[in-house]
Amino acid sequence: MSIVDPEIEYMFRPGQELSRFHHRFAINAYGMRSDGMEAEPVHGVRRILVFGDSVINGGAQIPQDSIPTEVMKQRLRSQGKRVEIGNVSAGSWGPGNWRAWAERYGFMGASDVVVVASSHDACDNPKYTSLNPLTQPTENPRLALEELLFRYILPHLQSRIGLDRSTSMHTSTASMVSVPACENISSPETRQGLADLRALLTSAKASGARVKLMLHQERDELTRGKPYEQHNQLALLAQQPPGSGKMSPL
Repeated sequence: MSIVDPEIEYMFRPGQELSRFHHRFAINAYGMRSDGMEAEPVHGVRRILVFGDSVINGGAQIPQDSIPTEVMKQRLRSQGKRVEIGNVSAGSWGPGNWRAWAERYGFMGASDVVVVASSHDACDNPKYTSLNPLTQPTENPRLALEELLFRYILPHLQSRIGLDRSTSMHTSTASMVSVPACENISSPETRQGLADLRALLTSAKASGARVKLMLHQERDELTRGKPYEQHNQLALLAQQPPGSGKMSPL
């Protein structure tokens, strides 16, 4: 379940462990989709924090041991490395959410901070509105069948109908490619998103952690054969020289 938060916007309710679709879904005391952690890592243990959205979180449909951070943790441990990985994510989180989480909890002694982002994150800013019960439920469903129908089957059918209608109106593949809502890279929304991400990366680096910004192209970008300008702006942000609040090269 999710909770509204005045700074982070929303997050998974800390300290819960559920069985969803016969899959383990666990949230630790810091709102991470990870096993329990102390405020600081045990001596000799390398701690990695990974910030992201649903790509990193996986959602309830993905078992806990199959999400990216858990797979990476098990691979590293199989190589004899003492490591723990914190999954700092939720569906539709962006730079403002990540920054607010880090300002509350800090980087918890992490030796490495990894931020996974894509073009739409450049303007994915917190809205601080009421939560959508279909995507961020705040209460347990009364019946599993009710949730299956209203949260998954009906929205899927509606999206398919909408897709069929939209594709019938276009004659070329290129015209079916959607453009991000933040296509204007000089818009206030984009400036805010980039500023929040820059602040997150700067504070993570100041904590002494090694910082990596990992960008992945979205489906539309792969279809059109090149990334949107927001992708390039995010990449440039991590290469800006120090000073004036800008990030040094990673």
